[in-house]
Amino acid sequence: MSPPVQSTASCNSVDSLPRRKALLTGGRAYWLCAGVVFLAFLSFGLGLDRFPTFYVDEPFFAGPAARHVEGHDFSYVMHTQAPYSGDIWSFHGPFMPRFQVAVYALFGVSNLSTRMPGYLAAQIAILLLCFALVRRRRPWSALSLACFWLGDRSSREICMGRPEGMCLLFTVAGFLSLAKGLEARQKSAITFSGLLFSLALGFNPAAGFSLLTAGCLLLLLAGKAGRIQSALMFGLGCLPGFALILASWAPDIGASLEQFLWHLDIARNEAAAEGFFVTRILSGQHSTQYFTLAAVIAAVLLLLPRLMQVCLSSRRSSADAAFETCLLGFASSSALLYSQSSTYPYYAVLMSPWVVAAVGMMVEGRGALGRRTKVYTLLMAGALFLAWTPTLPWKALRTREAILLLEQLDKGPFIAALREQLPKDQPVCGAGIYFAVATQAEIDFTPLPFLLSDPGLCAPRDSWLLLSDRYLDRLRALPDGLEGHELRYSGHAFPDGPFPIHRYHVYAPKGAKAGAGGQARSR
Repeated sequence: MSPPVQSTASCNSVDSLPRRKALLTGGRAYWLCAGVVFLAFLSFGLGLDRFPTFYVDEPFFAGPAARHVEGHDFSYVMHTQAPYSGDIWSFHGPFMPRFQVAVYALFGVSNLSTRMPGYLAAQIAILLLCFALVRRRRPWSALSLACFWLGDRSSREICMGRPEGMCLLFTVAGFLSLAKGLEARQKSAITFSGLLFSLALGFNPAAGFSLLTAGCLLLLLAGKAGRIQSALMFGLGCLPGFALILASWAPDIGASLEQFLWHLDIARNEAAAEGFFVTRILSGQHSTQYFTLAAVIAAVLLLLPRLMQVCLSSRRSSADAAFETCLLGFASSSALLYSQSSTYPYYAVLMSPWVVAAVGMMVEGRGALGRRTKVYTLLMAGALFLAWTPTLPWKALRTREAILLLEQLDKGPFIAALREQLPKDQPVCGAGIYFAVATQAEIDFTPLPFLLSDPGLCAPRDSWLLLSDRYLDRLRALPDGLEGHELRYSGHAFPDGPFPIHRYHVYAPKGAKAGAGGQARSR
């Protein structure tokens, strides 16, 4: 009697073969991503109050909050010819300086409390995006994003007390809520995503690109039956955020809008003066210019065509395709944003994570792609990786610098020196970068205008002056820039180390008593 014959289909079935254990399982991927992002946090987080020493944009966003908690008006003079200059502050998204009021009230005014909210928020945003990729069975994409973040310049740009970190967190949270709402057909998640995107807009107007992208994706993916209802729920979620923006400007909403549009025009003119965006990237972003250019190219030539392909397919409304389509949409729109804002490298924070995550997802899910598309995707991903590699040694050198200079860059001795060199009972004006140390030194400090090109820039004759090299050079170039003042001190803020760092200068009104400030000295 012949033995039973197994069917060919059963013998050749993939399910009948022994499965190879995955090298990177979901559990491992969670821990690896968390560990890598934690290393990214530590790279600058331990010395965030010391490195970088000072940054020009910090007083722009945090200066009004520091003045407010010290009992002054909530304002900052960016330019004397700006509308309502010195009366209100609405040059940018209104949430960051007002959020800093709460931070300063809890933790005091310092460089650390200025920088930590945005720095920590960006790390959380990247971790959320990594975990979302792992949950969708894309562990290698998640790990690639975490490693990219560890070595990229973007993780350095969030050390500057700017709002991009907070904006990225709310944008990523809004993206995840939108994807969940489309996947599970949850109207509450769609409503919540509208709230999150509108809050991101309040931190940085650049989030308007993300909000518009979310609205377009919603109309495309919600299906004919639920399209109108989903759009209404999304708009309903946006209303509280919009209301908070207007409340932040109240009661001078019209004046605030005029000042905001004035600053927006200034930023556009600066970008236009730099020429074509490719020229701006290659000429102004050392160590990362090739990667940012490659990211824009990948978004335009790889991700955008894939987005169009998915949108035209019958799968576009399926739950499985919702996350991929949203990710492709956000990566493509972020490249459009960056092409408009490439004069400023910190906007790469709002672009590069999306592009890396989307390209990684395409590479890891290339089984669903055609043969030519697979090869094209791998080539584009390889080019993106090669363009990123120069940023890794740059980031390593900056981290090494921060560690080696950690002790020297302690601001405590500098603050103590300012207490001796400047009076507490007389007004002091100076470079805005000193707002935090001046507050800690209990000095009545008022920043000079933010833009050095301001024709109204001058040194008040009845005020002491705390000047950086840039402000000193500018005032010396003016006919009466330092008229009525005499030098009391010129030296370095951090002199004890292999080399002195950051020169500053103290000037006093002529005839002022030599108690505070002492005699003219230099070192």
